[in-house]
Amino acid sequence: MSQPVSVPVRSQRLSPLAAAARAWASLRMDPATAAAAAVVAAAALAAVLAPWLAPHDPYAADVLARLKPPGTPGHPLGTDHLGRDLLSRLLYGARTTLAVGVASVLLAAGGGVPLGLLAGFYGGWLDGTVMRLIDVLMAFPSVLLAI
Repeated sequence: MSQPVSVPVRSQRLSPLAAAARAWASLRMDPATAAAAAVVAAAALAAVLAPWLAPHDPYAADVLARLKPPGTPGHPLGTDHLGRDLLSRLLYGARTTLAVGVASVLLAAGGGVPLGLLAGFYGGWLDGTVMRLIDVLMAFPSVLLAI
């Protein structure tokens, strides 16, 4: 009886454009992922375009229009206890949220990538030290770090 022979297969390295095309094709095949990506993209676009999409100034108070319910003409999401338009406040609040999210990712990547590259390149005691520091950081609850 003959044994199966395994032939080593040379892996093909994809160009960045081919890798992006493969990721896009994979994204389109899963409708739930595509829908989630569309919602996130629409929210980010609405946040960026808030100055042009917001029907009112988000900080302008109108005491006569306070606590209007959703669907009120001129205030699609209603107003708060000071008469401020909730749609405008939502759009402008999304801008702040988007800016904080992008800034935190850039800050983490700006510190983590060089530290990881140094630890991976030099290895040894530097790698061990960086790993222990990250272990200590990961041991803290995220809510505690958010304060």
